[in-house]
Amino acid sequence: MPSIPPLQGSYGLFSLELQVHDTVRVGNCHSAQVVEVEVLTENPPVDGLSQGQHVVAKLYDPMYIDDNEFYVNPFLVADKGYTYETAAYGALYDLQGSPIPRYHGSYSLDIAEIHIEFESSLYARDVVFEDLRPRNIMLVNLKDEQTHTVFIDFAHVRFERLVYVPEGQEEPEYWQGTYILPLLRWHEVRGQTYGFEDWIDWDWQPWLEADFAETAATIKPGMVELFMPKTFLRKM
Repeated sequence: MPSIPPLQGSYGLFSLELQVHDTVRVGNCHSAQVVEVEVLTENPPVDGLSQGQHVVAKLYDPMYIDDNEFYVNPFLVADKGYTYETAAYGALYDLQGSPIPRYHGSYSLDIAEIHIEFESSLYARDVVFEDLRPRNIMLVNLKDEQTHTVFIDFAHVRFERLVYVPEGQEEPEYWQGTYILPLLRWHEVRGQTYGFEDWIDWDWQPWLEADFAETAATIKPGMVELFMPKTFLRKM
């Protein structure tokens, strides 16, 4: 069964740094992974939370949902699970603390978008990171700072933009030194997500087109024909 992109949603104005201390209910065939976490954020901007406090967190990941031998779509189940639960806690606000748990919010980290934006920032500086793989991406937390993404190992970079060049053509004619938008550079036919199969559990192309839709209008005439592989153009 084909997957679907995660729901778009929106990000809030603050974040929390949490550290897993113990498991409550984890493993396959659960709609969510339930763990005990410690709040690491100093002066967390959430009522009822304090640094060092231990709370329960539910992590929704389609990978662990029982798809009943492909009868159900695990991505839809995950989306429904966290969106409905979030809405329910809001509707039952006056009952939180007793007889239902107190709810402290829903949080997300869009690693895929951070990944593309970082690679694009290098590309804009005429630097191509040829070893952008999971082993070179770290989620780091330092004292008094929020968790952030760090990219390491720049031994395999190129200090020039060499794009796809059709056989028999000269490189300068094919956008040498021209900034190519993520919608083209990260198109699924180019295989840029190789090595991230365990991280990407949704259909890549629909997500890419939705997340970077505002840049589509800036693609220059002829750039698709010149930049994309012939195998892609034949399918158009």
